[in-house]
Amino acid sequence: MNCTGAQAVMKCLELEGITHVFGVPGEQVLDLVDATYDSTLIEFVSARHEGGASFMAEAFGKTTGKPAVCIATAGVGASQLTIGIHTAKQDSTPMLVIIGQVNSKHRGREAWQEIDIASFFSHIAKYTVEINDASRIPEIMNLAISYSKAGRPGPVVVSIPEDILAERSDFTFFTPKKALKPGLGEDEASTIISFLNCSKRPLIIAGGGIVLSDGREELVKFSELSGIPVMSAFRRHDCFPNDHAHYLGNMGLGTFPEILETIKEADLIFAIGTRLSEITTQKYTFPAAEQMVIHIDIDHSVLLNQPFSADLSYQADAKKALQALNQFFYDELINHRIIDRWVKNCKYRFRSVLSERKEQRRKETTVSFSMEKMIDDLHEILPADSIITSDAGTFYTWFTNYFLFKGTQRYLGPTSGTMGYGLPSGLAAKMVYPDRPVITLSGDGGFMMTLQEFETAVRYNLSIISLVFNNQAYGAIRLHQERRFPNRLVGSDLGNPPFDELGVLFGGYGCKVRNNDEFKIVMDKALRNRKPTIIEIPLELKTISASSLLYKGSNELT
Repeated sequence: MNCTGAQAVMKCLELEGITHVFGVPGEQVLDLVDATYDSTLIEFVSARHEGGASFMAEAFGKTTGKPAVCIATAGVGASQLTIGIHTAKQDSTPMLVIIGQVNSKHRGREAWQEIDIASFFSHIAKYTVEINDASRIPEIMNLAISYSKAGRPGPVVVSIPEDILAERSDFTFFTPKKALKPGLGEDEASTIISFLNCSKRPLIIAGGGIVLSDGREELVKFSELSGIPVMSAFRRHDCFPNDHAHYLGNMGLGTFPEILETIKEADLIFAIGTRLSEITTQKYTFPAAEQMVIHIDIDHSVLLNQPFSADLSYQADAKKALQALNQFFYDELINHRIIDRWVKNCKYRFRSVLSERKEQRRKETTVSFSMEKMIDDLHEILPADSIITSDAGTFYTWFTNYFLFKGTQRYLGPTSGTMGYGLPSGLAAKMVYPDRPVITLSGDGGFMMTLQEFETAVRYNLSIISLVFNNQAYGAIRLHQERRFPNRLVGSDLGNPPFDELGVLFGGYGCKVRNNDEFKIVMDKALRNRKPTIIEIPLELKTISASSLLYKGSNELT
């Protein structure tokens, strides 16, 4: 095939089955943008900011489990992709980043917008490379895409000078490689089961590897066969049905301390598809020395780089590992009566804590809008196939504790805790599943960081519903300030435009709700809406998180 380098890049993407490329047009990347014009398989999605484009690509990859693509021009455009690339790295999301570099004849002279792209991204990407020979584009693109899928998925960055993208050459293309996914052998599965048989209070910590490997059904089957309960890792709510009798809560920021007692009581922790991050392990306070640990992850470095020593560790794909365990499970050897009694006690505590905390908040606060009731209403109203995305922020503490995922509901959220993720990730999810409701959750601080992408939603007719919780502050930072520096508040107060009016000005819908009855009515209408919608929810600052109250605007925190 004789074509330009940019057309060769598009051919590589088409062979891989990639359907969308997210980005902002720029000079050094114009040949790539133009190459999408003739493609009948790939759509170029023009974002309003490279950061928004990188979030969309990351969420597209997270939703589909396949490499997603974002592009940017050299230097200024490339550096603004960083936040999405870092999110993909920490969330193990397959992602391909293609950056138009300055002309190769000018490299090394600090040409206009020049940076050393491969070095710049080297520590947050799985693989970085600059292509300086047009004829090698298919070879290196094939290698880069393979890296993004192999083992623990992640972002790869390919830099291509603008003259290489414009150069014509004869190209030979490669067949896409399938990622190798190791499983467990019979002896390994049998050994794990023998350890589980010796435990009286075993607990599964399930992470993103369950979702990435499409192993939800296998996890449910294993939990039911063994009787072992499940807690989900930080921001991995949807890896196990939350209404299942064996589900005992989510590990993360703001998890109620009563629920954390389940972790402390466990005598064996079976971690599957999770790197046991700082947040999931509550700042590495577990596993404790006396707890037995079995750890399965597809990345060997994850198994090695831990502040504890696992009794058993296996490099394996989560789904394949669970299939092997289910196949060789010795059901009669598990003392179900002892495990069941403990699970029922933990489940009772889980349910009781939620109801008691709701009642306590109802008695102690006089706010006009109850976040607890709003989450209950969301759970009731949203269809079983809804997709929910979110930013970081104190509003998330209500969501993580009270919202229970059901059916095929999906959740997309950044384990890095980045702000501005909710809206653009919702757009990507809606592109993948246009017939499923998509709801994005953001605080006022995070929403303003990528607000411009609401215009992208209008332009592409993506009828997402954006809930904006407005307390006129960087709430999470305000919370930390109140605790660490009493009476010394700096920089956490904000001023905001009327978000509901912005929704209309952008060409979508917008409304503001001031009580819970209004919220139910508005949400019902929004779900039947065919335009992007912003629902603004003003919150009093004295209600700052699900587990903390900020009284009377003072610095007394409980």
